[in-house]
Amino acid sequence: ANASSAVERGSGFCGRAARAGAAGGGCVWRVVFAKRQGRRKLHNIAELVAACSTWGQGHVECIAHDFGQGLQASLSVLSAADVMVATHGADLINGLAMHAGATLLEVMPVHQRGCPCDMYRAIFAREGPKVMHYQLSSQNASYAVSVGPKAGTYNSDLVVPWQVVQAALSHVLEVGGMPSMYHFRRFRY
Repeated sequence: ANASSAVERGSGFCGRAARAGAAGGGCVWRVVFAKRQGRRKLHNIAELVAACSTWGQGHVECIAHDFGQGLQASLSVLSAADVMVATHGADLINGLAMHAGATLLEVMPVHQRGCPCDMYRAIFAREGPKVMHYQLSSQNASYAVSVGPKAGTYNSDLVVPWQVVQAALSHVLEVGGMPSMYHFRRFRY
């Protein structure tokens, strides 16, 4: 399954240029993967971006972005993004700068002891939902890949199977940025 037919049908949102009525005909759906430094990184981010780009067949632009560069450097990325995929952590607050109807996919830590894991769900629920929020969640320790001090903690780096991200993105396309269609959901793997 790919995104091109759903994007061509019109999903209710589709990149800043399409929303502004820019000429060119094609709708491009923008997905940004948060490229964290330090802890709770998406260990397979390059694989996810590549698979997302192939899945989109030219109708989906998938990139990795380091939000640690600061808000000024990230605002153009955020305002154009239809979906942000990020591990649980401070990068998620950037979702508040996304346009109405955008979606945040929060990758939850496998080991959750000491984790304020519902914090971002509560924040985005209070927004109305301006930005729709979902969680990707697993309790399978094999997806937490850090060694050393981060191993076995909620700060561990994570691997997320592409099939899980793809299922979440397909669901987001079905919802189409419409608050009336949105209900919080956890995608378990």
